[in-house]
Amino acid sequence: MGLSLGMMIIMAVITILMVQVLNGKQQSIAQGNMEVSAQGVAAAISSSFKQRYGDIQAFAANQVLLYSDKVMITDALNTYVKLYQVYDIIALYDIEGDLVASNDVTFEGKPLDAKKLEKENVTNTPWFKNAKLLQYSEEKEKGLVGAFVEDFQLDELSSNVYGDKKYGNSFSKAIFNLEGKVVGVLTARANFKWAEKEIQNFYNTVKKNGMETTEFTLLNNKGEVIVDFDPFIKNGNTEVMHDANVILKFKLADTGYPAAKDLLQGKSGNAFLKHARKGVEQFVGFVSLKENPDFYSNLGWGLLMRAEENDILGEVYASVRPFYWFSAVFFFAAAFFAFFWANRTSSQLVSVSGRLKDAAEKTSNTSESLGSCSSELSACNNEQAAAV
Repeated sequence: MGLSLGMMIIMAVITILMVQVLNGKQQSIAQGNMEVSAQGVAAAISSSFKQRYGDIQAFAANQVLLYSDKVMITDALNTYVKLYQVYDIIALYDIEGDLVASNDVTFEGKPLDAKKLEKENVTNTPWFKNAKLLQYSEEKEKGLVGAFVEDFQLDELSSNVYGDKKYGNSFSKAIFNLEGKVVGVLTARANFKWAEKEIQNFYNTVKKNGMETTEFTLLNNKGEVIVDFDPFIKNGNTEVMHDANVILKFKLADTGYPAAKDLLQGKSGNAFLKHARKGVEQFVGFVSLKENPDFYSNLGWGLLMRAEENDILGEVYASVRPFYWFSAVFFFAAAFFAFFWANRTSSQLVSVSGRLKDAAEKTSNTSESLGSCSSELSACNNEQAAAV
């Protein structure tokens, strides 16, 4: 019985170890898949960034901007806002930093009080000064030439017009007259929905595959959070919230989170880490956008994509549990059979041993009788010999 149980235990241990090894490989594959997925989202954001970079080139090429007709310029800018639907404000300023014209409607067609822009001179703003001096944010090898880019920020210009906090970044370019002289600066204040939309679209895709706990965090080159997207803790609400206590204030790397530290160094990769606030294990894919061919490297953004372990490997773990239950039932059934077989065999051995014992006792008695007869026969022979 001990031999049978011992062999079953050894086989069970070997099988469990093999299952653990396979689970480890599944985890490694899941981590790699998270990195690949994060690369896909990063590529989509980078592609959209390059489109915005190209938009300002197209806007600035419109000859209407050289006319002195403010109504015509306003109409052209309104058309761009409605057509592209990612810009809060597109404004043209003269060489002195005074407003020439801007859109006076939102992309939804709602009227804007653009006159607020006329009250402020923008000569000292970084975007105006750099665009005016042709000091652009350029990477020629990536095809990014001819525009100045501002990083993600709380855009004061757009917020002033809308009367609400507007987060985004800007793309600005100098305007030249027919003689090639700089006569103004055109700035397009992009609402950050252009990047957030890419994240939302990808989340809706992975959600269909059961990965509802997936969350995305976009960091700038300082490690500050610029997108915090986690619909699962908001009961499935996929609207991107801009928490003033988090956006541009919370630095994930300062909490010691390894993936965030790697992103600050421009590294990409994957990991299996614990979420400090949620207290759950997560698969993490993190990607630096610096090396993406469509992205301006100096912005240095980094993307984190995270999902809970059970979301990724829940089905795998669920398929393994029946195996453990079956193994446990089989082990106890086998142990019972072994006990039954050993008990039956031992009973037979005891029975045989008892019969052998009885036979041995009979043989011993017969031997004693024969010995007694032999002694009597010997005595008779002795007596007969003496009589003779």
